[in-house]
Amino acid sequence: MITNNNPSPRSRLPIPCIAVLLCSLLSSCSSVQAGLYSSFVNEDNVGEIIANEKSIITFLENVLDKSDEYTLSVYERNLTKQQMKKTKLMHHRYYVIKSVSSDKYHTVSFYGTEMAFYSDGVWVMDSNSDRAASDGYIAGKNKWDVAVVVKDYEIEKEETIKNIISRIENRVSYYYRDHIKDRPGVDNCNTAVRETLVRKDTSAGDGALAAN
Repeated sequence: MITNNNPSPRSRLPIPCIAVLLCSLLSSCSSVQAGLYSSFVNEDNVGEIIANEKSIITFLENVLDKSDEYTLSVYERNLTKQQMKKTKLMHHRYYVIKSVSSDKYHTVSFYGTEMAFYSDGVWVMDSNSDRAASDGYIAGKNKWDVAVVVKDYEIEKEETIKNIISRIENRVSYYYRDHIKDRPGVDNCNTAVRETLVRKDTSAGDGALAAN
């Protein structure tokens, strides 16, 4: 984490929070927002990311058609690799879809289209930060404190993927603190997973987790 004059840990504010706050307050920071968005989310511009949602749907539909060839899990990480530890406000959940027959995988997660507390929402496949965190985790260099929080055998894969597709098609808006405030009609990365994830029911007798 970048700090000035190495202040004590208690005096530091998380960079993403500072960035979001400043860009929400300043009306003339579009170039700053774009640079921060590129760093924290994806190097593609927002227009390209939104256009790519159609490709995400196509990919997910292919997974549905060949569901036995893929695994689906939920991962959780820090917002940045410089972050000391996850906090209630600063953690990020995302889906990882892996090929059973190879090492190939894709990440799918929900972001805002701007560095702001409120914005339009967009689903992103293979965002810079998700890939960097996941690649490091696989390589044993877990600087992002990545953990698998819901495993493939615990998930109703087809129903979850259908929910993600529906969420993409319905253009849900983004709110940064939604997992804390839980406001209607909006999501963030964490509540988007919560709202789309379908867990296997223990009543099936297969030892899977019950739905929350």
